Amino acid sequence: MNFYRAPTDNDRGWGMPDRCKAWREATATQKIPDGCSSKLAVKDIGEKRLAVDWSFTVSPEQAGKELGPIPRVGLSFRIPKTFTRVKWYGMGPHENYCDRVKGAWLGVHEATIGMNGESRLNPENYTEPGEQGYRIGCRWIEFSDDAGKVIRITALNAPIGFNAWPYTQEALDDAKHEYDLTPADEITVNIDAAQMGVGGDNSWGARPHEPYMLGAGDYKLEFIVEGL
Repeated sequence: MNFYRAPTDNDRGWGMPDRCKAWREATATQKIPDGCSSKLAVKDIGEKRLAVDWSFTVSPEQAGKELGPIPRVGLSFRIPKTFTRVKWYGMGPHENYCDRVKGAWLGVHEATIGMNGESRLNPENYTEPGEQGYRIGCRWIEFSDDAGKVIRITALNAPIGFNAWPYTQEALDDAKHEYDLTPADEITVNIDAAQMGVGGDNSWGARPHEPYMLGAGDYKLEFIVEGL
């Protein structure tokens, strides 16, 4: 389970790392906070396919000041580092978030997971790394290697958000500069039911607008993974 994101400049400006520390801890320990409930089922449905069904609920009594806003609600896993080609049917081609999507369009887009390159999935012009390379509104995502093997993720209940990095979320959280990041032994994939907006009215106190914040409620994530 993943409830956190590596803070952006805007996040640091409104104190997100401190206000959302309960969700960072929940991600690190895989123990959900009091007042929340989670149910995860992963079923082998044959032909190298897994059906993932996850529901997560935050009660109104526990939301708000006690826990702070939820940066994201999703699942994270890793795939072999050779699956560097990515294709998705969703919003693109550039990175986009729930409050930063007007310039993107729905379609089939392609990119490469890596530390450099013009078609790179993640931008390489962030002086101080943080959450990056996100795409929303996705119906399916495919990761492939040079041999033509494909790992496909298909959304079942609603469009999903995703990003994939050649490093871990912890590395993004710790890095102070782009050059601090080094490739990991596997690719980190995040599949989300939702992620809060990135804001941007200013970088010294304004948080994302209220329609783009996550709090109390029921979250649902259903998808099929095939090709593993």
